[in-house]
Order: sequence, then C-alpha cells, then structure tokens
Amino acid sequence: MNTKTSFTKKSIKNWWVENDSWILVALYFFSLPIGKTLWLPLIVMSLTGIYLFCKGLYERSLIDGSRNLLMVAACFFIPALMSLPDSLVQSRTLNYLSTYPLFIGVGYFLMFRVKAGFRLDKFLHALAFISFIWASSSYWQFFLPNDNPFPPASGGRYQGVFSGYWVLGYVLAAVIPFVSFGFWHQGKRPLSIFLTVFLVGACLISGNRASWLSLLFMFSALPFITMLCGYRLRLKQLGLTAFVLIAIAMFSSSFIEGTSVKNRIDYTLGFFKNPSFESFDRSSGGRGEIWSTAIVIGNQNPINGIGVDNFRYAYPYYAPVDSPFRFPNSDRSSQHKYTGAMYPHQLVLQQFAGAGWPGLIGVGLFYLLLIQLSWLVLKSRNIIGIGAVLAVWMGFLPFNTHLNFHGGWLTANFWVWVGLMFGFIGKSSCEPVLKNENKH
Repeated sequence: MNTKTSFTKKSIKNWWVENDSWILVALYFFSLPIGKTLWLPLIVMSLTGIYLFCKGLYERSLIDGSRNLLMVAACFFIPALMSLPDSLVQSRTLNYLSTYPLFIGVGYFLMFRVKAGFRLDKFLHALAFISFIWASSSYWQFFLPNDNPFPPASGGRYQGVFSGYWVLGYVLAAVIPFVSFGFWHQGKRPLSIFLTVFLVGACLISGNRASWLSLLFMFSALPFITMLCGYRLRLKQLGLTAFVLIAIAMFSSSFIEGTSVKNRIDYTLGFFKNPSFESFDRSSGGRGEIWSTAIVIGNQNPINGIGVDNFRYAYPYYAPVDSPFRFPNSDRSSQHKYTGAMYPHQLVLQQFAGAGWPGLIGVGLFYLLLIQLSWLVLKSRNIIGIGAVLAVWMGFLPFNTHLNFHGGWLTANFWVWVGLMFGFIGKSSCEPVLKNENKH
C-alpha cells in the first residue's frame, strides 16, 4: 500500500512538473479579462521561479540565459532604486521595488521550464483557443451591438469580454506573432494564417491604437524577417501575397465603413490633415500635453526623476495651469492637493519622468539587448524564437502608447513574455521542445 501510494505521488509530481508551465500560463491568459484571479497562477509561477533560481544559485547551476534575464531586471530595478530618495510618494516606489523580484521570479520560472522541455503544442492550442474566444466576443459585440451580453462599446472600442478594461487589442497584439509563428513552426500553416487574419481583425475593431501601431510594425518587419531567414519567394508567390493583402485591406475598409471604428481611425489620423501640436494633441486624446509634460518632468529631475510610479502626483506641478488632466486629490491626508494623468501612456517617457536619465539609459539598454536577441534568432532561423521576440516587440514597442508600465498588471505581462522569449531563444531551447512533442 505504501509503495503504491508513493508511486502515485511520484507520478502526480512528475506529471505536474512536465505540465505546470503551460497550464499556469494558459490560466494566466484565461484570467486576464476576469481580473484579480490572474494573480493566482502568477503567484505559483513566481514562488516556483524564485525557488528554482535560489537552488541554481546555491548549486552554481543557473540555466543558460539567466545572465541576460538579470540584465533586463537591472535595466528597470536599479533606476527605480535610485529614484527612491527623491520620490514624491516613497511608499509607492517602495511597493514597486519590493514586489519587482516576484515578477522576475515569473520570468525565471518560464525560462527554466521552457528550456527543460515545454509542452509547446498544448500551450499553443490553449492560447489559440483562449484568444479565439476573446476575438469572437469582440466580433459578436461589433455585429450584434444590441444583442450581446457585454456593455455597450465606447468610442469605437469593441472589447467583448474585456469591456471596461480596453486592453483587448493590446493583449492580442503580443499573442498574434507568438501563435502565428508557433503554428508555422509546427507545420500547421493554414491554422497559422487563419488565426493571424482573425485576430488582426479583432485588434482592428477593438479600437486600441497601440495594437494598430504594433501590427503595422509586425507587417513591416515580416519582409525583412523572411529575407534574413533565407526564404526566397518566387515572383508568382509575391504576386499572390500582394493580391491577398490588398484584398484583405479592401475588405477591411468596407467592413468598417460607416461604423464607429472608422470614425475612430479618421479621428486618429486627423493630425496628418493638419499637422500641428494642437491637432496631434486632439487626435491622440491629450497625449501631446501628457508627453510634453513627461519630458519637462524628466528634464527638471535628471538625476533620479520624481520616483517610480509617482507620475500622477508630479503631473500637476509641471503641467500647464489650464490642463484638463488636473484633478483634486481625493486622499485628504496626502500632502499633494492635486493629481494628474495617471501615467504618461508611453514606456520610455514613463521611465524618464520616474527615474530621470538612469531610467532612460536603462530602457535604452533593454532595447539594445532586444535588438541583439532579435538578430540571434534571425541568424539561427529559430521560428518559434522569432515569434517570442516579436511578441515582446509588439507588446512593448518603444514608440508606441502604453498602459502603466510601473503598474502590477503590465509588469506581470512584461515578465511573462520576457520569460517565454528567453526560454525559446537559442538552439538549446528548441531541441527539448521538439523531442517532447515527438515523444508525446
């Protein structure tokens, strides 16, 4: 009896170790539109990752890629630490610093598990199914605006299950290249193409302008990726590809004509009809003023910024007096009577305002490393690695608008993708995956 019980426990443990990574990441993505439940899989991944890191450190057997992962962590943690002495609200910066190692643990866990043997096929199908449901809910809301269970779309943003969060397009933008290249890597090319088109359409009607720019970046990069990977398309294939892309563009244009999505696109592109700061500020929803204020904050606090995660408190001190983003502080106990825009909506400027030049240098070093990693996967023709690197670019494009990079949700999303990226980079990360898939 004891032998049988021991065997059962060992079998369960082995099964969990083989499958925990893809199950936990799938649960994380599944929980994104739900809200706070997404922290449950993150906590498990974080604590397991910290344990694996400490064990590897003690045994002097840290896995390949640990150095680069810690370099990425240093790019953001060290500037945040330097910003602490002059932080406007030190408790907020301390909270960021104290929780950041937990997010690094998530990244290390995913990198470790992927390199040890990741059930890529199961994860791809789970992620594809989840994102398909997300996108379908968005289409449902778009085609049947009066006959769906979701709140009414606001300002041409059809979010489906993400209604109220406005992040569907932002989340899908990073998922698209990973899923597309992942299925292409497995030889499931019709499925790869279908999902790409289906999810791109959902990004379009989501009204998320960050995802539009990310998609533009991806499609602009694809010809260079194809050439650098050594693929040579024949004239017939190029003609067919061009025809399909033009047909999709024409269909998409007629698809959204007369809708609030078309109005949102026209509103966004209004700057190009009359280029000026005022038209840019208007078409970008006030980001012109927010970005220029962020630059002022960084320039006037170059040594260590105003403290990471304190932008809303610094904003009223540096913004124009008549700024529409100046609000009375609801916290009566705070020494700051006013608050402003919650964050700059731009990753690079948020680092500059929050941590000064150290923050700007840190984020610059991160992008230099990302460029180096991009070249590495292209040179090795690592298809799934390209998808993972491109997912990080899509989610954190330096010239894009972003959510609160110093907030918990986006920090978690960043380290999930960074962990997957480092796991799939290099030959050592691909071989166990292929062996695992062949075995099962």
